[in-house]
Amino acid sequence: MNVSKILLLCLPIALFMSACTKKQIYNAVQENRKQQCYKSPTAHHYDQCIRNHSESYEAYQQRRVGKEDEKDNKDDNN
Repeated sequence: MNVSKILLLCLPIALFMSACTKKQIYNAVQENRKQQCYKSPTAHHYDQCIRNHSESYEAYQQRRVGKEDEKDNKDDNN
């Protein structure tokens, strides 16, 4: 088993046991996903992969809260 697979298996356990904040967990997962981008077959795929996994926690939270608000508005209108 290679190192990246071991890391992928151990990371969630380590994060859970260390009582990290949601932001720390989000950042760790994003960093792990960026590491996987290095395996991309082309520069274009690499660039797209990095962009997809570069959203800050704050931006993610705003987007997530916005989606919840939209859902609540739809439910209220029905």
